[in-house]
Amino acid sequence: MTVITISHELGSGGRAIGEAVARELCLSYIDRQIVQQVAERLHMREEVVALRDEHADGPVDQILRAFADGPALFLGAPPLDPDLRIDELTCHQATLAVIAAAARSNLALIAGHGANFALSDYLGVMNVFIYAPTARRAATIAARDGLSLDEATYQVARSDQSRDSYVRRRYHAHWQDPAHYHLMLNTAALSENHCAEIIAAAWRRGGFGPFRPHRAR
Repeated sequence: MTVITISHELGSGGRAIGEAVARELCLSYIDRQIVQQVAERLHMREEVVALRDEHADGPVDQILRAFADGPALFLGAPPLDPDLRIDELTCHQATLAVIAAAARSNLALIAGHGANFALSDYLGVMNVFIYAPTARRAATIAARDGLSLDEATYQVARSDQSRDSYVRRRYHAHWQDPAHYHLMLNTAALSENHCAEIIAAAWRRGGFGPFRPHRAR
């Protein structure tokens, strides 16, 4: 199996690095396709799946379940969108199946979606984590999206918290824990091109085995 997973903090440049590595190693770059295929499997809209992607069950899901379980309590409320009746666990299980199918297709680089945890007991998978200091990531997001620095800082913190909560809930692990990665690269110290070169060189050395399995619940 030839699979690389790249986990990345928001604003760290992980997607650009992943795309560069995929080109260099002639791998299929898989990211948005995960959401698309989960949406197809569950007959949901992509934007709804994307809202649940790498987000643990929270107050929104609890409110939605209350709507579904007790509509009489919400007299006068509009009908609940059928897509929103599918809970986060169902989306997670479908995501696991889609990631496993992508890995079995071989020659793939999967960016995000907790792929390294989903494939933790597969042989031949190299797991990479791309990170950078919060201030640097916030500045990147502010410039990219036209936000104030405070707004961008909030988005970065919220993204980190959501992803870590999702991994802790579904895999009983910590998203940023070095024990779950073969390679961790700081884009404040290394350019995106340099990171891509390091990952490609590491992959060519070969020999990647499984980490301790983390079973989804």
